[in-house]
Amino acid sequence: MALFGRSKDTQKEAMVAAKRDFEIASDPDAPGSVRRIRSRVALRCKALLDKTFVDGAQRTERHEQAVIVAINNGKPQPEAPKARAFGTVPAFDHEVMAFLPQEFADRAFDLGRRYQRVEIDAKQAIDYMQALADEVCATLQVDPPFEALRFLRDEITAEEGEEDGDEADPQEPPRP
Repeated sequence: MALFGRSKDTQKEAMVAAKRDFEIASDPDAPGSVRRIRSRVALRCKALLDKTFVDGAQRTERHEQAVIVAINNGKPQPEAPKARAFGTVPAFDHEVMAFLPQEFADRAFDLGRRYQRVEIDAKQAIDYMQALADEVCATLQVDPPFEALRFLRDEITAEEGEEDGDEADPQEPPRP
């Protein structure tokens, strides 16, 4: 089944429209009336930026497993995965096509890859992705910038809360 249950032509049209919306939203000479488009594009970019980070981590894991299998079988190694500039993101009760310039998509994908390989930790990933999100927002002239990797921030907060709960209460005497 095709994306959105539509034909490939409709998918292409959705990709063209997503890229056009990004270009309109990022035009510094655009009139104030594009504010609504900017907001919509920014929300889609936020979702696609996070999705691209996760995609980078997941596809890197699968690629590394495929490389091991290829080496063990004496076959050529598969080509490394690459970022996609287009992707579907949730919008209310359906999915819509979103666009990120390839430069931004490549950087988000690479950060996901580096996080998967434990080259950077969660806090570094958040910092780097937030800097990237800030760049996307500056390009779109959206202020304040959106928050990148909310799911990872929540995970860190939950882990820190568990660690705090594991520590003994200093006011309670130790139990025998």
